[in-house]
Amino acid sequence: MRMTIEDTEISPDSLGDLILNLIWNKMREEPHVDYKATIDISKDSDFAKTAKHIFAMANRGGGWLIFGVQEDDKKKLVPIGLDSLFVLDQAALQEKFNSFSSEPIEIGFRFFEKTIEERGIQHERKFLALFIPPSKSKLIPIKDGWYIDISGKKRIVFKKNDVLIRRGTQSIRATNNEEKEIEERAKRELQRISFLSGRPDKTKETIFGNLLKVSRLPTHVYEANLNDPSIPLSRSGSHPFSKQGSRIVSFCPLDTDIFQEYITQNSTKTLITKDLLESQDGQNLVTHLLNLEATAAMKANGFLVEHESRSRPFFYPGQEEYREEEWNAFNRRITRKVVRKFYHKKAKAYRWHHNSVSLAFTWIGQDCYLRVTPGILLTADGIHPIHNPDETTTITSLLARRFNAHFRYDFLFFLDKMPKSNSGEISFGDRVFMASEPVRAYLEFGISGDTPSREQKQGPYKYGDFSDGNAMQSEFLTEPMLLFGGRKEEEDPRLGLKYFGPFHSSDERPLSQLRVGIVATGEGKDTARGILQMLRTESKSPSENRFLFPDYPGFSENTSIACRIEESDTWGATIRQTEIDRLIETGDSHERIWQAVELYREKVEQISLEDNRPDVILCMVPRVIYDWCGISEKTRGVKQPRYTKDEREFAEARELGQTTLIEFGLADESPMSFDLHDALKGRVMQYNIPVQILLENSAEAVLNYRSGRSIVQDPATFSWNLSTALYYKADGKPWRLAKLETDTCYVGISFYKRRDDPLKKTRVSMAQVFTHSGDGFVLRGSKVNIDDTTKQPYLSQDAAHDLLKRAIDLYTFKTNSPPSRVVVHKTSRVNPDERRGFLDAIGSASADLVCIRYQNEIRFFRTGNYPILRGTLIKLTNRECLLYTSGYIPRLRTYPGPRIPRPLFLELDCDSDMNKVASEILKLTKIDWNTAVFATKYPITIVFPQRVGNVLSELPDDITPQGHYKFYM
Repeated sequence: MRMTIEDTEISPDSLGDLILNLIWNKMREEPHVDYKATIDISKDSDFAKTAKHIFAMANRGGGWLIFGVQEDDKKKLVPIGLDSLFVLDQAALQEKFNSFSSEPIEIGFRFFEKTIEERGIQHERKFLALFIPPSKSKLIPIKDGWYIDISGKKRIVFKKNDVLIRRGTQSIRATNNEEKEIEERAKRELQRISFLSGRPDKTKETIFGNLLKVSRLPTHVYEANLNDPSIPLSRSGSHPFSKQGSRIVSFCPLDTDIFQEYITQNSTKTLITKDLLESQDGQNLVTHLLNLEATAAMKANGFLVEHESRSRPFFYPGQEEYREEEWNAFNRRITRKVVRKFYHKKAKAYRWHHNSVSLAFTWIGQDCYLRVTPGILLTADGIHPIHNPDETTTITSLLARRFNAHFRYDFLFFLDKMPKSNSGEISFGDRVFMASEPVRAYLEFGISGDTPSREQKQGPYKYGDFSDGNAMQSEFLTEPMLLFGGRKEEEDPRLGLKYFGPFHSSDERPLSQLRVGIVATGEGKDTARGILQMLRTESKSPSENRFLFPDYPGFSENTSIACRIEESDTWGATIRQTEIDRLIETGDSHERIWQAVELYREKVEQISLEDNRPDVILCMVPRVIYDWCGISEKTRGVKQPRYTKDEREFAEARELGQTTLIEFGLADESPMSFDLHDALKGRVMQYNIPVQILLENSAEAVLNYRSGRSIVQDPATFSWNLSTALYYKADGKPWRLAKLETDTCYVGISFYKRRDDPLKKTRVSMAQVFTHSGDGFVLRGSKVNIDDTTKQPYLSQDAAHDLLKRAIDLYTFKTNSPPSRVVVHKTSRVNPDERRGFLDAIGSASADLVCIRYQNEIRFFRTGNYPILRGTLIKLTNRECLLYTSGYIPRLRTYPGPRIPRPLFLELDCDSDMNKVASEILKLTKIDWNTAVFATKYPITIVFPQRVGNVLSELPDDITPQGHYKFYM
């Protein structure tokens, strides 16, 4: 049996347990993995069939052959194992293959054992794994490969000088294009396939967007006065129109008989569409008319439209057990079920599951596109959609299991079902025409092991006629590296900590002890001590993918973390049962939450009075307190309180500075809180000890974790996340970014509402300042304004100047030098007043103002099973782009998220170029020390201010907020 010399997540062995377990767990043939029942290298054997796969994989870039697995009648792979007496000499295998090959290659070789189940009984069985390294040149056979089958007939497997390659799951002769790819790949012989290396494959990929470019718009828009405002015609009928007050507007001429009795004679006007598009209002009108055309066309094609939802999805009705529709899938006619009847257990009734699609026109720069977004909706009768929490939860669950391939399949289906013109374009009412192929973008990196065979042979398969005019510029941004102990670099925070330990600069003392206090009930203290002991010790991950879920090494001086967790009775405070009883007797939910917060505040204050204080306090919340004060049926609606008319009038008077009822003792000023977590963080920060809130029942579930039976995180994952957060709160630096400009000030600006505001206005701005080390500092700003048109909050010019000037001053104080560049991130557009104020505060430094928000509608997808790579940048215009901060991550060998990932939409007003700004945002997704995941979706400049805002919304006016982020996370 082969013994591996080194097999770590940092440098995995090609035949080590880490890689073989991944392959075994997938049990799926891929371009770089094939399974066979057995292997025979004797003189008269069929070894030529094995040699064919070795040639093909070597030319493709490497791969694995697993022996001891066969296909059943349903083409399912079934592990059966090799005979216990089976032997194979590695040297003889090498010699056998090299006798066929134009150049010798060193085949990796390992026997391994796995437990399989047969008829309910488990058996240990032997298997064989071969690793085929990438060839250094185009590998070709120097003689024919053949064997004699059981009927005595000679079978030719390959011929001399054949160039073989893996195409999909087949080993086959390469095309001319594939031969060129082999030659290009061979020049990069040291670049291992991503499954082994954890680096993206250097392979050209085409990705597609759910956008269809509009090729022809109606040249004119017609409008007229209405003499009957209650016009009974359907707005999305055969002649779509829109009512604009007392006027009617349409792409259809209004002099037709259908409109004559409803419009005023001689009031018709003809407007030129091109002229309308020069103003925002005109563009909005044209877009509205286009959406009406889409609705009319889809209804004419047999679809129903769901009017209540904002996205207005289209769906097929169906009241039977199911409904099928025929469509042209990849040049062949097939049927698919578009409606299915099922029993909804929670609703205790039958429901109908419908595949749906939302259509909406959108503008990117000067170009108009139709956005096609597949989805799911539920009906109670096959016709009328349902809107209630149970159905929404069900749809969310169903969508979470629909990945890249599902999205692509649904997209192509609805593309096929849209009305077409005689020329093959998609056409709505013979007035609006769109390309029948989606927009595309080209990348130099991809996932070679997840490329469909048809695409590999012919290039990306085509949707209709190919058009380069439908292409968007795109790039792949390299995954940022993190710094750990000894200035070692690694992409993954957990692997960096496991192998190199936490980061500390040469002038810093590493954190050698982490002192933890505990606030809990008597039983909760035992649970907390159990959790702390778990953090001290090693935890094995139950997952086969140790790259995605690595083992936890334990926090102790004997591991790479080199830090021990300490606790002491003097750092503890007990919550008594009588205190809990008094708490739950309180009738008003807001007052009850406030009393719970006060209870914990008093305990934290008690610990803070000790001379030898802990670094962080673990606040354990027992189930009874969480049920009465957390998120439960007992506190439903607490976060969105309803205020009386008198309370609103009192708030208005107080805001205007008028004499109020409180001066006469008539106003109710009872203390209240709205969210246990946020209010507790705000109330205790005055004692200058960060707290970590942990639910007692969640902690117990982790301590009693059973793989496959628990909905909580496994102990290893839980330990990674909690220990990282505690380490940071104790002023440790788990890791830092390897390359972030030292002279740049990063500022995240957001707005938050006071939860105790009866007027429900967005009241206060805040900024969080980040240095190149990732340290975050909080600034509370002033009141904000609300845009009358967009209803979006914004700062006045003076307020924007004041807030950013204070942020720059704080950065200068912390780093001892002013920034030469200031980057501002917001989740709303930068208002003109804000822009002037920001630029005035920045002065002569370089300025980058960036709006960052989730793009829910535009999605790009690959033709394989996995979504596109994290780090994909798609440039829409010279100042707008999509950035995928989630997606397939080669380092993890998988995509770690639910459904098809959504990109961030970036709107730039920058001195720096787009690539630089996007690369920095990608970097800033990797330094959220509240978790140890590979990366977050949003950068810390967006995530942190939102979390801080939640806490500040509960913070009493008499408490000065702490400046460091550790008090808010």
